[in-house]
Amino acid sequence: MSAMARARGWLSGSQVRESHFRRLVASLSPTLRIAAIVLLVVGLQAWGFNRQVISRTDTAAANLALLKQEVPGNRLIDAAMTSLRDYYRISNDELRRRQIVELRDTVSERFAENPRLAIDDAVRITSGFDARTDGEQEAINSVNQNFARLQEIYADHYAAAIDAYSDPSWLFQPTAALLRMRGSAGLALRFDHALYLMLVGDRAAANAILESLRQADDSAAFDSRVLLAQARLQFDAFRVEQNPEYLRQAVEYARESLRHDAAYELPKLFLEYLLAVEPQAVETGETSMQGQGTGESEGERGSISDTPSEF
Repeated sequence: MSAMARARGWLSGSQVRESHFRRLVASLSPTLRIAAIVLLVVGLQAWGFNRQVISRTDTAAANLALLKQEVPGNRLIDAAMTSLRDYYRISNDELRRRQIVELRDTVSERFAENPRLAIDDAVRITSGFDARTDGEQEAINSVNQNFARLQEIYADHYAAAIDAYSDPSWLFQPTAALLRMRGSAGLALRFDHALYLMLVGDRAAANAILESLRQADDSAAFDSRVLLAQARLQFDAFRVEQNPEYLRQAVEYARESLRHDAAYELPKLFLEYLLAVEPQAVETGETSMQGQGTGESEGERGSISDTPSEF
């Protein structure tokens, strides 16, 4: 059969299918036609809304997983500082070498308190570095790549995901509103956002979200997770400020978490850990466990590796 004949056959078949579809639509009552159109619109709105939210949620979750790996040991920020040191050693420009030392000191001082701001400043400054030799260009590229990677990991991707979920486009309404009423995805997004904020050191914002979540859900299992997160948050505050009151609050949150869900193992393990720390913290005002993580993602941030006063 020639190509022309096959094309005619395909067109003929298409016309037949279209004719059948038209007859089917014509056979429906007006009520059924309206119902079919409504179902089609609802389906398209649900698909568009879920696709938009899921794409942003997946990005946020992937970066949260990377952040959980980065925070305890600071592997990437140490690599960035190492590449900065390598650039210092290869550069022959004294002005540039002073700028590199100033940048190193600034990042080291600010990172523990506000890692996002420290990284953003580093990206802004290093983007202005220029090279005189191929070796310098290679060193600059390494510096820029490391800090750009850190900036991506530390960025607040959950803000975009929550915005897509809470304030969807009018194109997805009213289906999006119905899906939000019947689902718990919004609670999960806010909980993960709180974990992200804990990891980047914004304890006040994280605690505000966790407090609101305790009022928003009646599930004992979910409340147990929220209370455990608050226990970890208070323990993190204790490790930073050495105030025994924060440790006492962490113990109370852990106990409450266990009461909400006795089958949940993590509150039990964390409570045992806290009770082991509490006596010496009350007696001495500090703990010999400083610098250790507390397990899971909400543990304390590691410190940037010590660097000498000169590269």
